[in-house]
Amino acid sequence: MKVILLAVSLVLFTSPAVWACLCVTEKISEKEKIAKDYAQAAVVFTGRVVRAESIMRADTAHFRSRHSDRDTVLTSQHAGVRYTFAVSRLLKGSGVGPEVFVTSDNTSCGVALAVDSERLMYAYSVDVEPNLRGALRRVAPYYATDVCSRHQELRYTKAAERRQLRQLAKRA
Repeated sequence: MKVILLAVSLVLFTSPAVWACLCVTEKISEKEKIAKDYAQAAVVFTGRVVRAESIMRADTAHFRSRHSDRDTVLTSQHAGVRYTFAVSRLLKGSGVGPEVFVTSDNTSCGVALAVDSERLMYAYSVDVEPNLRGALRRVAPYYATDVCSRHQELRYTKAAERRQLRQLAKRA
């Protein structure tokens, strides 16, 4: 019994940290969720994923020491995927051409989208990001998505959601 307990303890206490993505949802009707997600998204469209390419962003911070003549330089790299979509129908957003680029992180909250899949996409606009010091900095605007964003393969989208989105797009 002690050997089994020891083995379980070693597995629990020596495993690397695991982070999970947590999506908080309200207890509201599906129709209200669609309306809310539509309002919060910067762009909503249907389209086909035509390309997926790995991207790497880097950040460097230089910390000057007050107590020694040794400075510290930290460099961080952040992996992600940039998806190119051929837009079939724009339901929300302006300044969007026939192609839209949407990024996703390679984290537990990131998404993996299959090339050639037809999708309904809700994406948000990003124009600030935290640097290594935690301060926000302006970046060139881009669209992003994650597992908590309302997106799905078009074939799994209910007719009622498509209808509601067309009505919301007409009102906008």
